[in-house]
Amino acid sequence: MFVLFQLIYSQDMESLKASALAAGVSDDEWRQILAYTAAVFQNCGNYKSFGDTKFVPELDPEAFKKIARASEHYTIQKDKG
Repeated sequence: MFVLFQLIYSQDMESLKASALAAGVSDDEWRQILAYTAAVFQNCGNYKSFGDTKFVPELDPEAFKKIARASEHYTIQKDKG
């Protein structure tokens, strides 16, 4: 998750947001992915840092895919095969 988010957010945030919104992601879904990403970065993964409790995003999996596919790195990696 950590590496995936690093790739997704390595581009300008405004251009990523614009691409995601153009792909059909709502403002609420955009805020949900930012909250989830912040939690992953803060805990260095998708488990809380003080135990074995996993946290899951509020974000719908389809919206997650739209955001990932809206990133510049998705296009770059897709073209590499």
